[in-house]
Amino acid sequence: MGGAHRVPTKDSIFDTYLRDTTVVLETGTPTGAVRLGLNAAQSAQWISYRDQWVIIYPQYTNSATRTSTITEAKNSLKAEFALFAENPLKLIEASDNLTSDDRGTFRLPKRDRSPTSRGVITDIPFGKLQGTGGGILEVRVRRTNDATRSSMHPLADAVEFRYKITDSSNGGQNPAPPTDPNMPPVPRDESQVPTPNDCPLSVNSKKSLLRINLGPSSQSKRVIGFVRWINLSHPENNSGWSDLMTTLIS
Repeated sequence: MGGAHRVPTKDSIFDTYLRDTTVVLETGTPTGAVRLGLNAAQSAQWISYRDQWVIIYPQYTNSATRTSTITEAKNSLKAEFALFAENPLKLIEASDNLTSDDRGTFRLPKRDRSPTSRGVITDIPFGKLQGTGGGILEVRVRRTNDATRSSMHPLADAVEFRYKITDSSNGGQNPAPPTDPNMPPVPRDESQVPTPNDCPLSVNSKKSLLRINLGPSSQSKRVIGFVRWINLSHPENNSGWSDLMTTLIS
């Protein structure tokens, strides 16, 4: 987080912030600036901003003295200070001498560096396959509530796409053609419908839109596949597999 975000933007709060932080830097033995790791030039510049501010801000708050020039000078001073403060605040935050009182004054909350546990991914991804020409396969993966664009699950590290390429025109997923054209198709035995375990090829991607080069030799063949969200550190938290997807490779 840079100084432009740590430094308050509201005038009255900025006023308190600049005055209070400067007092910390100016006082003490050694001074707060030395204790917190600022060099002499950084300390002097910080104090200079305070000294300019305590002149310009009362002129702005007094309606009798406020002008467009005063207003512009006040806004410019705030913006310049916020940019200047980025590096000094990084040094202060990294100081071993930083106290809890310092953190409050300089608006530097202690960061929680403990890893956040991620739970089981209960959502099933929705996937779509499309041949885009030249043996290139495009795999789009999304959450069910992202209807118009590919997306990654917030608990997932990556997407796993498991697939196989077959010469079969139906890939084992369509009904068997009837022997009598006047009869309805007879469904295949469910045991003939491919599952993820039947797919020997696998690709992991940290993006929800994959483009895989299957090569010219795969053109006019059929690809069959499944996708799931995966947690690379804890695979037991992976999602279930999507429905079977299939397309012709163009």
